[in-house]
Amino acid sequence: MTVNLCLSTEERDTLLKHIHETDKAIRARLQLGVVNKQGLSFDFEEQEFYELVDAVELKAAFTDDKVLIAILTKLYDLLEEDPNLDPDYWDDEDDWDGADDFEEEEDAEEYEGSLEELTALGKRMGMPDEMVAEIHQKLIERQPKNEEELNAILEEVACAFSTHPMPGYDNLTSEQLQRTLFADDWRSPDSAITLREDIPSELLQNNIMLDNALLFLRMVHEQGGVKATAKGNLNRKFITAIRPLLKGAIVSDPQYYDIPTHCNEEHFPALSAMRYTLELAGLLRKTKGMFKVTRKGERMLAQEKTGVLLALLFHTHYRKLNIAVADILEPCPSIQLGIVYSLLMLKRYASDWIAMADLKHTLFPPFVWEEIPDKVIFEFELWCILAEARIIKPLCLFGLLESDNEDFLSSTLEMSTKIKTTPLFDALLEFQV
Repeated sequence: MTVNLCLSTEERDTLLKHIHETDKAIRARLQLGVVNKQGLSFDFEEQEFYELVDAVELKAAFTDDKVLIAILTKLYDLLEEDPNLDPDYWDDEDDWDGADDFEEEEDAEEYEGSLEELTALGKRMGMPDEMVAEIHQKLIERQPKNEEELNAILEEVACAFSTHPMPGYDNLTSEQLQRTLFADDWRSPDSAITLREDIPSELLQNNIMLDNALLFLRMVHEQGGVKATAKGNLNRKFITAIRPLLKGAIVSDPQYYDIPTHCNEEHFPALSAMRYTLELAGLLRKTKGMFKVTRKGERMLAQEKTGVLLALLFHTHYRKLNIAVADILEPCPSIQLGIVYSLLMLKRYASDWIAMADLKHTLFPPFVWEEIPDKVIFEFELWCILAEARIIKPLCLFGLLESDNEDFLSSTLEMSTKIKTTPLFDALLEFQV
């Protein structure tokens, strides 16, 4: 099956500007447009079209490029209106193994990389220095001529180190660590982490994240859609209506004090993050200048699949959304890369009350620490602020953690503040490491 997409020259050029060089098949397809009265006509294979939607989705979520946002709306419209397309395609298991995306290079140059450069790369991938040094030595000795020979070296070293406990990583083996870092599909039984959906209803009572998401979707659905601003954001009328009904940090965080009743979406980073999450989860879409609940979102509302919805929101929040979007702190993207590791550490050490100070050298893997600047902001260490903003408070909103400080969500985290996991933590998350 092929999908026909019509774009203007400006839209095509915008896509080429934003689509990463690694998406070679999509970029190649965008070079093969046929001129017609509407502009340029492109024929995509069905899977290529879904990959295009994914690529544009990731870029549009964090840009104010109106042309790119308009393109995403056009793609969503095609998904919704074409009966041959599956708007829930992201729920399908991905069996792509990446093999077709690489070509062997002929006459490869000799490996002359430095150990320092390779070590830096290895640390970003969570490899111990000893493993990187072994790879470096074998690359020098064997000088692989193609990808197959390179992969053979990497596999040989990885196998040798896969069963070695690493003290710096809470005695996880290299194989276990790699599985936590690259556990993208949290539905797969082979993943280092899986999310259960059959959660007892009593564990979902008064769940802030779940209640806010359902409230957001219901309000949009009941109004038949919400008009977007010229910048593509939520309008003031909707924000004014929903603000007093929302729970948790979205309205009580200190950064939102002393702002006018009538305000723009940019005044509420956490509200923007919720809107992005609902869009990335396929529950909300922006089309023709309106935010509307998708068919998938309507099913969630009608069937009240709260356990399914919580799992979907949780996976989307940590695997599709840039979790730094709701704060103005250092980017530190490795925090999100290591989120499964951090969740595992909370399971191991926070099943009973533990102070934040005692989690300092446990919550993050070593390679994350190398990315966090050693500085203090308003008398608080930066690592603690980052942990609070991107891990601890969101998990409290999801109902997976609780604090001994009743005002925790509306105050700044103290090093003496104690936290522990809730029964929902174990009901939702299952680890295989």
